[in-house]
Amino acid sequence: MLTKQRPPEILSLQYLRALAAIGVLLYHRFEIFWIGAYGVDLFFVISGFVMIATTDAKDKSPSAFLLDRVIRVVPMYWIAILSAGLLVWIGIPVHQYDASIIPVISSMLFIPYENMDGETWPVILQGWTLNYEMYFYAVFSLILFIRQDLRIWALTGCFVALVTLGQIAPPQGAAFKIYTNSLLLEFLAGAILGRTYGLTLQNVSVLRAVLISIILAGSLFACSHLLGRLAWSGLAVLVVVAALTSERLGWAPNVSWLRFLGAASFSIYIFQQLFFTLSGTLLSDLTALSGINFRYLWFWRPMDVAIAAGGGALIYMFIEKPVGRYLKSISLRAKVVAA
Repeated sequence: MLTKQRPPEILSLQYLRALAAIGVLLYHRFEIFWIGAYGVDLFFVISGFVMIATTDAKDKSPSAFLLDRVIRVVPMYWIAILSAGLLVWIGIPVHQYDASIIPVISSMLFIPYENMDGETWPVILQGWTLNYEMYFYAVFSLILFIRQDLRIWALTGCFVALVTLGQIAPPQGAAFKIYTNSLLLEFLAGAILGRTYGLTLQNVSVLRAVLISIILAGSLFACSHLLGRLAWSGLAVLVVVAALTSERLGWAPNVSWLRFLGAASFSIYIFQQLFFTLSGTLLSDLTALSGINFRYLWFWRPMDVAIAAGGGALIYMFIEKPVGRYLKSISLRAKVVAA
């Protein structure tokens, strides 16, 4: 029987994933909840943390690392893109979904492009964050060729150089805008936290970890006068640090429903646009039948959030988990056969 040891789960990060995903949903339905838009900053910092902490704990080859990331991201993203395309095909419009072949293929391959409005949105709007994620994974896979103790320095030099280039060179298209964006520093900040705390959160003393984290956040705040978004990056670092430190000190309770939402956060996040579309179509049909404009009733926005969160959770349970297990089992068997 083939088994694969699972890395220890960091509860506080799961909780933050849940809060970030729900925060983004709330932002998209309640303008007053504008701070929810910055849930993506938490996602980026957490991603950097997990990548360095997991590869420090168990060294991986670049190809094995990339395969794990592809299994984690690509199947569900492609399902979301194709599902949205199916809705468009049957006559249900999806917000800013361009069913032309080039935008769809570019989105599926994480290739940044500019649409007719000059924006760099994929056909599934939330996919813009995955363009950054996959780019980070590609760069990080190259970093894995370097000796472990030098990786964080190499990543720092690479991302600082890229962001600097983005500030001094004129824009050269969609790819250049993303690949030199200051958001890369959020992945870097997360990676530095990952090296500081480690997967067990025991790499260094609490005091030393907090001091390093404060210096890191302070550096981001200091650069925010040039790159305004970095103020939110610094805040995201402080939130992650507070959560990690609380867990290190034993102050993180085991909240099962929050853990579950954290595990389901990817599906909740990436499928929200489809569920918003479906609920909007339902309300429009009910309005046509009854003559009552349901969008003016108080409950439609909370209902939209509940449908998107619940639908994403169901997709996680019945599609994401089984598909992930199946693909990982195939990968593991292939490794055994190759050995």
